[in-house]
Amino acid sequence: MVSDPLPSSADRRVQAFKREITLQLYLKDGLVWNAIRALRERWKIQPEVRVPSPGDRRLPSIYDQIDLDALEEAVRLAVTRPWYLDLAKLHDAIVPPQLQVRASRRVSLASWSTFLATCVLFDPPETELLEFAAVGHLPSVSFGNVPLANVNLETWTVDSEPDTPPMFNPPVADHPDPHVALTHERWLWREVIAELGRRYLAPHGIDVNVAIQAILHERGLLEEYLVRGGAIPLQRLIAVEPSTTEEDVRRAFQMIAATQPERSKGGRPPIDPLVAVQCALLKRQGWNDRAIAERFDWPLRSDAYDQRRRSNQVIDHVKRGNEILAGRNNPSG
Repeated sequence: MVSDPLPSSADRRVQAFKREITLQLYLKDGLVWNAIRALRERWKIQPEVRVPSPGDRRLPSIYDQIDLDALEEAVRLAVTRPWYLDLAKLHDAIVPPQLQVRASRRVSLASWSTFLATCVLFDPPETELLEFAAVGHLPSVSFGNVPLANVNLETWTVDSEPDTPPMFNPPVADHPDPHVALTHERWLWREVIAELGRRYLAPHGIDVNVAIQAILHERGLLEEYLVRGGAIPLQRLIAVEPSTTEEDVRRAFQMIAATQPERSKGGRPPIDPLVAVQCALLKRQGWNDRAIAERFDWPLRSDAYDQRRRSNQVIDHVKRGNEILAGRNNPSG
């Protein structure tokens, strides 16, 4: 039985990125929009303005002429391969590495392809920008590299270690024990050097250990080894052992965070640009503050007539949304 996925800050970053793409798509402006437009031109795609349903096929109209369901799987994969290769190139070009699925590139391509194909084949409706940005799910993975066969295509979860709660891109790195790894590496080269001495040096009366010491001394390799080792960047990891408590992990996190001046200090989150544009568009269509606030589940305050129909959040978002819309570079689309 697979545990429920754990929340992750990466989930919020993925949501923010998808909303940024949706905003660029609506404004028809930005680097991601340029990449999507190029792919549309390549495939001669005339996008539909709607949020696709889960049952919609994410393929260009050129494939409508082919009964793909009647083809054998190998043939169907070969026919659609050019489209998915282009989506893979789009994935690599626009999805930041930290938002790709670290467990497996194949899983990352497969899970991002639903949203990316949606962006190429469809345009977001004015009243459903957030719904458009919510299309597609990213998988929650436990640990390790996971083959695509382990992905549940309906829920986008991955059964890698059923007893481990899954999480999207957990900040967990699988590193071998450094002492055991070093011993393992030394064993290999000790055996290689010993065999080299037996085969090629001993017959000529040369002691391989003496030769090695001479090389190290004459070339100053030990000194250079120490200098190079000191320049290796350190990656601070929290090692969780059976005796490690949750409080230990929290305190260790605080220690590491204190050494990272670029880390956000928190505070009030900025206004989401896509939400702001959606509010401005709804306002232009005649929605009042109360209706907009109820849509986003924002609190209302009383107006001069003692009616709860005013919202500072709506006012702030509408103002920011109008600023974004006024600054669009391609108003004609």
